[in-house]
Amino acid sequence: MIAPILTKAGGPAWRQSIYYPLQYASKYGRGTALNVVASSPTYDCDVAQDVPYLDLSAVLQEDGKSLAIFAVNRSIDQPLELTVDLQGFKRAKVVQHRVLEGDDLKARNSVDDQNRIVPKAGKALAVDDAGTLVGTLPPRSYHFVLLSVESA
Repeated sequence: MIAPILTKAGGPAWRQSIYYPLQYASKYGRGTALNVVASSPTYDCDVAQDVPYLDLSAVLQEDGKSLAIFAVNRSIDQPLELTVDLQGFKRAKVVQHRVLEGDDLKARNSVDDQNRIVPKAGKALAVDDAGTLVGTLPPRSYHFVLLSVESA
């Protein structure tokens, strides 16, 4: 079941965990998609080899003053160090950082526990003095980061 919103006949509706990445992509994935070159350790699976643990994308918002970064650490048990060179932007500042993570990959929200898996405030990412976004992505985590920026 991958429906972002579930309902119970005659009862409430509630969001599944997949709802939140779709919501952030819909709201903040508009503008100019940037060419992101990412490197990370890889793994092999039944359908592909050398699959990167890190999935990373970035969108410069239409106003040119905000940069949305979407990151996933696919590793089941290893954190990933993240370093994003914000070359071409100055005065970058984290405005919002939301994280979805959990130990149980089969966990889901239900009519009885509608907020089991919800985004929480992230604290592990920051822009350093060199203007680089740095931090650690926990295993099994999705991150939405909104930065205020100025074009260089």
